[in-house]
Amino acid sequence: MAKINYGIDAPHVIARLFIIGVLVILISIAFPVIKIGELEIVIAGFVWLGISLIVVGILMILYSKFGKFRQRDRILDLVKWTGNEKVLDVGTGLGLLMVGAAKRFTTGKAIGIDIFDPKDLSNNQWKGRS
Repeated sequence: MAKINYGIDAPHVIARLFIIGVLVILISIAFPVIKIGELEIVIAGFVWLGISLIVVGILMILYSKFGKFRQRDRILDLVKWTGNEKVLDVGTGLGLLMVGAAKRFTTGKAIGIDIFDPKDLSNNQWKGRS
């Protein structure tokens, strides 16, 4: 069976989180206090904002690689499968739910329908796909 690569969700968002997070940290370290006349603005505390942005990016990657599979399995575990079901997945994308359901079949059938646009996804590819 061909292996499905679901890729990373929203890779551009994650890249921006990392870039902005690092920039915020570097600026906060390089310029911990900005003086404008008699006004002092302390931005050293923004290091935590930068760290938070990086952590959110890491969590998004972890969800893309592991979390969505656990969530899929929790959803599919709500069904009492007999193995001979017929499943229709409309708007299937690359078939995360459909493939998960099909793995529970012995004689069942799964059909997925979607208008696939590669721009919506990131290097997601099903090696067996034509």
